[in-house]
Amino acid sequence: MASGSGQEMYLDPAIRNWVLIPITIVMVLVGVVRHQITLLLGGRPKPPTPLALRETKALARGNILSRNHNHIPYSSFKIRKEYLCQAFEQGKFLKNPAEKDNGSVANPLTDPAGMEMMMENMKKSMFSIIPQTVIMGWINFFFSGFVLSK
Repeated sequence: MASGSGQEMYLDPAIRNWVLIPITIVMVLVGVVRHQITLLLGGRPKPPTPLALRETKALARGNILSRNHNHIPYSSFKIRKEYLCQAFEQGKFLKNPAEKDNGSVANPLTDPAGMEMMMENMKKSMFSIIPQTVIMGWINFFFSGFVLSK
């Protein structure tokens, strides 16, 4: 602790017992309830389709090959790299081979999976905004007469 020149602040025991402790308890309980509601409404995530899984695994395989290329002989690396490059260029591992990347970014609003993901995120946001608003109203109503000063 520093000595001397600084002012010390004291917390009144009544404020601690009748304001800070109830607020802390309510915040913890609301957090637990919010978590349980999110689990109930969230449900289980949908398993990926086999085509999406194939695309993800192929990308991971290419990533692993590029990171660990120094552990295999150069000729083996070159053969594997050429195979993966040809497969990626031909769209062999894509979810939708007909929709090869033509330089434009796909619109997430046209993809049903993207819309579903956005709705899930909006639900989660609402379940954090509503309890926060209720807590602030509760604190304002019950503890409006307290004054803190230095």
